[in-house]
Amino acid sequence: MKKSLRKILAVSVATLTLTACSAPSLLTVAAQEPVPASVVQVETASDNGETISPRADIIVTKYRQYNGKWQYRRWNETKQEWVDPDWIDL
Repeated sequence: MKKSLRKILAVSVATLTLTACSAPSLLTVAAQEPVPASVVQVETASDNGETISPRADIIVTKYRQYNGKWQYRRWNETKQEWVDPDWIDL
């Protein structure tokens, strides 16, 4: 009696586990149904001639002679700020 009860319990647990594993795959199939075109809204670019073009920062190296030693520091022309916090000896 105990062995058959254990077998029934084991089969029940296995069935529930397989059902739980297959449930997410059923949900993903349902989510992939096609959406009608009347529901989808697409924004288009305007024809006013404006375009967005990303640009890299312009970095310039500045040199100076300080206490007889040459030093350099990088300057960001785009942001108008120093890239390096301190002057670096050559």
